[in-house]
Amino acid sequence: MAVKFKSGQLVKIVAEGLTCSSDGFKMMGGGSSDTSLFEFIDLCTYPSFNDFLGKETHVSNGATATVLKYVGRPHRISRDPVWFEYDVYEVLVNGNICQAFKQNLQKIEDGI
Repeated sequence: MAVKFKSGQLVKIVAEGLTCSSDGFKMMGGGSSDTSLFEFIDLCTYPSFNDFLGKETHVSNGATATVLKYVGRPHRISRDPVWFEYDVYEVLVNGNICQAFKQNLQKIEDGI
């Protein structure tokens, strides 16, 4: 079972090769090295057209972020733990609060 991130935990943004899910759903805006996160991901409509809402924040692959809280999983995605990559977290990155899928977040190990 996938482990959830905790509030205050440092993570890095992982975009390279992961801007879309293995199912072909968009996970973030932009390309592989310069990507975008948005203020909100519409959990009621994802995956559909225009699910990323609010302020856009440009981030680089590997940028550091702080997890603020677990938001949830899109309603159309199964609650089965195997779909953990669709879990959405609120993060603070580049001075902005955004939402990101777990697929695009990687724990920064202690001491690094």
